[in-house]
Order: sequence, then structure tokens, then C-alpha cells
Amino acid sequence: SVAVEARLGKARALDEAGFVPALPAHLLALGVAKPDLQRQFPIATLGQVWAGSDGDRFVVCLGESAGDRSVGLHWLGSGWFEGWRFLAIPLNFGCVKPCFLC
Repeated sequence: SVAVEARLGKARALDEAGFVPALPAHLLALGVAKPDLQRQFPIATLGQVWAGSDGDRFVVCLGESAGDRSVGLHWLGSGWFEGWRFLAIPLNFGCVKPCFLC
């Protein structure tokens, strides 16, 4: 599907840059460590996908809604607009600093 291809495309870009998609736990830890970051742009993690009972696929994301911080699920079928960031972890685990890939 288009949604799966979009996710795979982002994951391939991360791999080519020397990173792997972060897991939801990494994303939530980022939200705790840098609570205002998600107000600047929405942040998603592609390391784990949740499938709904209807087959739709979702990933965990941090964002902002009406001035409040939010955590939720982003439907992969809706695509990504220009402002999204994707949390990634370096393949070289000697470095634990996460990175964002636009």
C-alpha cells in the first residue's frame, strides 16, 4: 500500500544516513527530557507500527494541540506533511545521541 511504501521510504532514508528508526519508548523519553520540542514540530517514530482491527497502520507521535503537548497515533495512510520529524538512533551504538531526520 501507499502507506507502507511511505514508511519504508523513510526507514530506507534513515538506514542510508546510518540510523535506525527509534522505538516508542525512545520517543516518550525524548518528550520527558525535552518537553517543549514537540511544540516546534510533530515527531514520529517508525520503529514499531500498530495495526488497528480494520488493518489501518499507525505509529506513535508527539505533537501539540491547542497549545498543549500531546502523544498519539499517526495514521500512516494520511502521509507526512513538510513539518514532520522522525526520531532515529545511530547504528553506531557507541553514540547514544538521537537524531531527527526530516
